[in-house]
Amino acid sequence: MIYVICNVETGELLQVSEQPLVVSGHPLMVKAFDMPMPDMTKVQWHQGRFEAANQNRIITKLAYLRRFTGDERVAIRTAAKVNPVLEDYMALLELAEEVNLDDLDTVMALAMLEQAGLLEAGRGVEILA
Repeated sequence: MIYVICNVETGELLQVSEQPLVVSGHPLMVKAFDMPMPDMTKVQWHQGRFEAANQNRIITKLAYLRRFTGDERVAIRTAAKVNPVLEDYMALLELAEEVNLDDLDTVMALAMLEQAGLLEAGRGVEILA
């Protein structure tokens, strides 16, 4: 059995746990599913349920990095030397074998890079396309 916290207005998945979860107040809701903990690299949350992730959106780390320009890659590596959050992202990316372009962490990382000024506004969407 797994438990999921989601926002019923936006459909956003907020938390998945094997332990019961509690929330209070609209628009958050807890849903229970009689299933083992899913591999979030192989499933996606869509319209209140888990479904198989589009495998075409899972690419090699090299293919992902090639979506950035050379200047962007250099700027990101340079900034990671003094930014602990960015350094952590780069360490996780180094450990990854592949990148799921639909993974929330990937989307949020690109938004962080835009906010930090390391990517031009809108580049995150281009990289994910």
